[in-house]
Amino acid sequence: MSRKSTISISFKIEDGADGFKQLTADAEGLRKVMQSTVTEVDMRKKIMLQSLRKY
Repeated sequence: MSRKSTISISFKIEDGADGFKQLTADAEGLRKVMQSTVTEVDMRKKIMLQSLRKY
């Protein structure tokens, strides 16, 4: 996944208005989680491509 790509993310808030308030209040935490996920995916993709090139 390229760092310059745009992806769409949807949320289903079941806690009512408080759930949305908590999500927006912790947007920085959400951003960090998403970035760490992208980093992990990039790393795994590189490992998989290296493994495939061996065959």
